[in-house]
Amino acid sequence: MKKEILKQKNVRLPEDLIWKLKEAALKNRRSEYQEIIIRLEKSFDETVEQ
Repeated sequence: MKKEILKQKNVRLPEDLIWKLKEAALKNRRSEYQEIIIRLEKSFDETVEQ
């Protein structure tokens, strides 16, 4: 993964977009997509907690 992508924190995404990413990850079963989803969920959780 590129560090530029990892630096983007607290990005607010519509939930349908997150679900589309999850579906794409399940179809492709690529670790790259799964890493992105994990990081998106972490940043989303951090946003909710604040």
